[in-house]
Amino acid sequence: SFPSNRSMAEVERVVKLRHNGVCHCVSISLSTTTFAALLGIIREKFTVIHPRITHVDSDGDVCVVSDDASLAIALREASGRLTLDVTTISSPTTPKKKE
Repeated sequence: SFPSNRSMAEVERVVKLRHNGVCHCVSISLSTTTFAALLGIIREKFTVIHPRITHVDSDGDVCVVSDDASLAIALREASGRLTLDVTTISSPTTPKKKE
């Protein structure tokens, strides 16, 4: 929705997806890759259905990618390479007790 930024938005970025130590490099485009499409890529690469996706920004803070807007921010802020860490969202990790 920003015609003046169109050329910028068309840039494809190679993003590294990392899950349990396994890395995949995927090329995603700022203009065409939605968060839903990213989830599809992750499902295909890692068979993770409901992932928690985070990246570390330039300040060293961990940011959660949870929608199209946060994905766009992550891509925009990534100077050079962007690594998205994929973890499986699980219920609270309390040991199951059989009583």
